[in-house]
Amino acid sequence: MTWVTSLFNKGIFKNTLKRFKWGSILYFAILFFAIPFPILVSNINYMSVNYLPHRNYSMLLEDFYIIFPILVATIVPTIVAVLVQHNVHSAKQGIFMHGLPVSRKATFVSQHLASGVLMAAPVIANAIILLLMSFS
Repeated sequence: MTWVTSLFNKGIFKNTLKRFKWGSILYFAILFFAIPFPILVSNINYMSVNYLPHRNYSMLLEDFYIIFPILVATIVPTIVAVLVQHNVHSAKQGIFMHGLPVSRKATFVSQHLASGVLMAAPVIANAIILLLMSFS
């Protein structure tokens, strides 16, 4: 008789979300105060093509609105990956994680799915805010 195990563990997934939700909230705040907030505060319509007489392109094409999100999108997930996979770097935590009755593949997959959710949720939330702002 073969033993069927899952590649996903709900307990590890929830624990990872609970432990690192502060990083997701911080990532949302950084993205919100970098892109949607300046648009909300000002009276200028940044989505229009000609918002200033001497420019013929949108403010979203300026260097800050292109370079800053790219830097944040590379730095923050790297930090989250190091924090989520801390059990690989710490001997005590590694012994604890591998002492659980869960396979290494299930631990790996569950932690990676949780970190993907933690990084995707703030980006999607800010995209929804920008989408709602474009309709108004």
